[in-house]
Amino acid sequence: MLGQKQNVQSLHSTVLPEEELDGYRSEFDLALSDPDITNIAISGPFGAGKSTIVDSWERNHVQQGSSSSWVHVSLAEFEGEKERNLEGELINQLAYKLGNEASPKARFSVTRDAPILLDLLKSIFITIFIALTIALLRRNNALWSILSPLSSTLVSLAWVVCLAGIVYQIIRRNQIGRTFKRLKFLNAEVEMFDANSSKDAFDRYLDDIVYLLSTTGAEVVVFEDLDRFGNVSIFEKLRRANDLANARRCGAKQKHRFISTTKKGPIRFIYLVRDGLFSDPKDRTKFFDLIISVIPFVDPNNSLDVLKKGFAGTGVLPTDEFLYQLSLYIDDPRVLKDICNESQHYKNELLGDRRSGDVSASFWSDDCLVAMMAYKSLFPEDFELLQVRDGYVFSRFQKKRELIREAAANKTSEIEELNEELNDIEQRTKLSEDELTFLYLNIREDARRNLAEIVRYDRTNYKTVEDFLSKVFGDNDRNDDLVRAIDALKDSTTRNQVFLDRISEVSVESESKSELIRSKIASLNEEILDLNRESLKELLANDVDVDKFLLGDDGKPSPLAASHYFSMLRFLLVQGYINESYQIYISHRYNESLTPADEAFLLSLLGNSQTSASQELEKPSTVVMRLTSGMLASGKARNWSLFKWLSLSTGRGKDEDKLASFVRGIQHDHDVSFVCSYVLSRWCVECAITALVTNYGDCLEDVLAAEDISDNEKRAFCHKLMGFSSADPLIDAARDSLRNYASHDDKFLELELGLDGSCIPAIEQQLEGIGYEAQAIDFSGSNQEFLEYVAGKGLFVPTASNILGLASALAGTIIEASDVNSWLVSVSEEACVSFRDHVIKSKNSFISSLIDLLPDGMSLRDDEYAIAMILNGRPLDEDNLNKYVSSLEKKVTDLSLINSSDARSELVEKMKCVNTPANIATYLANPGFDDRLAMFLETDGVPDELTQTFLKNNGIDSVGFIRDCTASEVLSKEALEKVAIGFRGAIDNIQLNGLADDRIKVLINSNVLSVTEANLLSLRDHQVLVPTFASKDLDSYVHLVTPTGEAPCDFLKDEVLGLLGMPGLDADLLNQLAKCLQGDVPLSSRYPDNVNLTLLSKKGFRSSFDELPGVFPSAGGTLRDEIADIIANNIDVLCDAAMSNDLERAVVERLKNSPREEKLFITSRVNFSRDSTSREHLRELFELSNLGEYVALLDGPSSWIEDTDEDNELVESLQSIKMCGVLRRKGEGDKMLAYSMGYSRSGVTTLKKLGD
Repeated sequence: MLGQKQNVQSLHSTVLPEEELDGYRSEFDLALSDPDITNIAISGPFGAGKSTIVDSWERNHVQQGSSSSWVHVSLAEFEGEKERNLEGELINQLAYKLGNEASPKARFSVTRDAPILLDLLKSIFITIFIALTIALLRRNNALWSILSPLSSTLVSLAWVVCLAGIVYQIIRRNQIGRTFKRLKFLNAEVEMFDANSSKDAFDRYLDDIVYLLSTTGAEVVVFEDLDRFGNVSIFEKLRRANDLANARRCGAKQKHRFISTTKKGPIRFIYLVRDGLFSDPKDRTKFFDLIISVIPFVDPNNSLDVLKKGFAGTGVLPTDEFLYQLSLYIDDPRVLKDICNESQHYKNELLGDRRSGDVSASFWSDDCLVAMMAYKSLFPEDFELLQVRDGYVFSRFQKKRELIREAAANKTSEIEELNEELNDIEQRTKLSEDELTFLYLNIREDARRNLAEIVRYDRTNYKTVEDFLSKVFGDNDRNDDLVRAIDALKDSTTRNQVFLDRISEVSVESESKSELIRSKIASLNEEILDLNRESLKELLANDVDVDKFLLGDDGKPSPLAASHYFSMLRFLLVQGYINESYQIYISHRYNESLTPADEAFLLSLLGNSQTSASQELEKPSTVVMRLTSGMLASGKARNWSLFKWLSLSTGRGKDEDKLASFVRGIQHDHDVSFVCSYVLSRWCVECAITALVTNYGDCLEDVLAAEDISDNEKRAFCHKLMGFSSADPLIDAARDSLRNYASHDDKFLELELGLDGSCIPAIEQQLEGIGYEAQAIDFSGSNQEFLEYVAGKGLFVPTASNILGLASALAGTIIEASDVNSWLVSVSEEACVSFRDHVIKSKNSFISSLIDLLPDGMSLRDDEYAIAMILNGRPLDEDNLNKYVSSLEKKVTDLSLINSSDARSELVEKMKCVNTPANIATYLANPGFDDRLAMFLETDGVPDELTQTFLKNNGIDSVGFIRDCTASEVLSKEALEKVAIGFRGAIDNIQLNGLADDRIKVLINSNVLSVTEANLLSLRDHQVLVPTFASKDLDSYVHLVTPTGEAPCDFLKDEVLGLLGMPGLDADLLNQLAKCLQGDVPLSSRYPDNVNLTLLSKKGFRSSFDELPGVFPSAGGTLRDEIADIIANNIDVLCDAAMSNDLERAVVERLKNSPREEKLFITSRVNFSRDSTSREHLRELFELSNLGEYVALLDGPSSWIEDTDEDNELVESLQSIKMCGVLRRKGEGDKMLAYSMGYSRSGVTTLKKLGD
């Protein structure tokens, strides 16, 4: 940039660092040390770095202390007699570079500036010689007379010495034979070679060249650029000269090895040549003594690095992509450096404030600058022509117009074909509909009659069906009969749905094809518009024959095409790096009619560079005057102030086409960012909105769909458009999208900065018109007027957040979520009531979101009127009802305020209802008893006032209620007992079928059921419960079942037996029932004694032997005595029955006077009890029986026992249970001695069991 230090690169060869030079060290060491190597080739392609290698090695050689000198001969290419001029130039350079100090006899004289002292001495010497000569010529002069003879002799001697010196110089410099020639040719450097001589200069002066080479102090002569001439003969002559010079310098050759006669080494020729100089590789290797190949330092693979390095620090910043592409075409490092230098220089000169003021560089492209400099470096002649609007490149830009015309003509032709096809489709559609109508009319009898009526009045001969139908349905000049016939015909076609559907199918199919064609036509028109604003690059990217385009104007290849670098020029043109804005990069601009800022904008637009939409054009009319419609359609022309000026200008009747092109370009590119930013800018005027309506009717739709426009911008754009009356068509076209966007934008009710309150009514009307329905609202910044309007009109989704915010806005204070319903039910203002009505209409959505909005642990503080408002009317769905009731903090005290049965159920289920008999009665009325009510009673308890009387007074079926409670699986038996408290003795008739026994038992135990015929009959399905039921009122039961009179119920034996065993009942009543029993009824210890006595008397003791021992323990005195007497009298029958100890003692007492029976009875009891018989109990029985000997036996140690059958059986029994030992008899029929076993010596008898 201007003022930045330039980083200019020289184009001469550079010096390589040591590490890069090391790769060639061994070859150069050999070349400069071997005396036989005198002709050396440094071989490589153009630009490979041959000069760099040689210069670097020379510098390295000198730095290492070498005294050898190097001479460089570099030649340019000449036209004309190339070879002869080449030799002359070669000799000329050798003469100048080698010098003639060491070879004075050479014919080559070089004009040099001698030292002042030497020139002074020569002047004095010549002056003295001339003076002496004059003196000697005038010997008769008086002066000589003064001199002595010795002096005269000295003067003569001095003259002779001077003459000898002059002759020496002539001979030394070999000037005798060329004296006259030198006089003729005063400038030896120019005139010493005769161009018209038939003999080559090199051959004519070979001896001088050899002499010059052999006497020079230089040891290495470097020849550069000789290969450019493609002349191999010059290398042969130089080799010959080298051989002759080394022969003269050495003086002798032995075995082809150099043997110097002086301290000088051989003179070496180094030739910098390209690889392809010699067509025959044998000539190449034969000619040179050593070939050193140079690997190119720069080629298309690494040119990029050279370019990037060259541009570093220059302020020129081309893109890496472009540099990489450009580097593929250039491999000469000098050219690359030149491009870098030129680019830097041009940018510093052209891009600054020296001539144009402070100009923005937005139009500038460093890629294009570098492209132009590459073009200048490689095609300088055409570059000069381009500056005067001529040459090959300029002609390509001129040819761009031809491309546009051809492409536009092709597309126009295609549009014409599509229009013809569209007309054809419309005609075919009309014909198809007419034919279908005519066919339909002819297949219907009523239609045929009407047609016949028409024909009767109309005698015209019609050529087509279309003409006939047009006459039928379009002619109004008819009589009444004809009119009636035609009306009937029309009616017949309009009432038949099949016909109408078929006509519709034909029309839809044709319309679909037509719409497709119309879209193609629209697309082609847009493409034609694009052509006028497309750059050459964009045109060539289309289906264009680029090779044909690059031909010359005469259709033949341009002379530039022969260049090696033409492919680069092709690339720069096709890719647009050299484009229509080329003047920006090659010349200064002077324009007094444009301000610097306007000029910068115009240059950027012309250069297809980025412009700023917000830049204010000071003279927009001047800018527009320089732009075509196609340019204005370009995206680079998008500028707010320009759009305003075009809009206002069109309003004044000017530049309508340019404004249309400007807006259509925006529409074509869908540049919604510009549209949005313009509308939001201070430059927006209503005329511009009208232009958008006309030429870009979908701009609002596109803005809303754009992803790169922020919501803030979209919102402000919508607000501003909604404030313009002229924007109604735009809003109508995007109604659905605008409604969707606005409804989902929570900040849409914020009044954007830059909009005043005057636009609010218009925006509010548009909100209602588009069907705005706010999904969410950010109330922190929303406009109060907007909020009140939206609330009153119901333009919102009734979510809790919306309603809370709107309620707070209406109330002027913050309404908490827990209080909002109470606030809603309390309002009376018209706006608030309207707001409440909108909320209630959508209370499902409201309640759902309200519950979700409540903080954890917070409940709704709705009073019962607010609860009734929510739960009455349109019902809540199940989930919302559940959520709402669960969130209530207060309970409903009067359930009758709630109309909905579902709501009542939910309140009861969630325990949000006060537990009162009235609420329970209300619930039982609607919806009735259910599990929710059962759980409510189970959990919250049964009110004491909930009685049969209360329910009856409130119209509730109390029997049904008690039955439902009994049938409920939810209500526990404990809760059922509490319910039953209010129903004691109140139920005379209840259906108990299907109820569980344990639940019915609760009713029985709670005395709910009266012992009536109906209840008894119902309970007999639950037979096990009847005894309990009957026991509650045994007297009534006895009257119901005993056959003393006409008993209403059957006497059931099992039922009575169940009652007989129940404790606490009246024994006399039970005995009455027992007397009615028929058949064998077993005794039971559970029965009263009088019942057992009655039963015993009814069936006799013999059938009761087995039952008597079991009844005895629980029997009273009378029954006990009766049982003991029966057993004592029948011991042989009951010997194997189980008896209690008391019963055994009672029986023994009754056998006290019958020893035999006593012994038999005790023997049977021992045998029956066996192991369970205790010594103590036996001893007690023996004592009661007065059998002292057995008492003594048990007490031990022995006892004499009678030896009878009864005693033997008893003793054996005692032996079997280990209470008696071995027996010893006294004699036959006498007593026996029994030994006691298991007795205690202390006299205390213990229970000895078998096995102790």
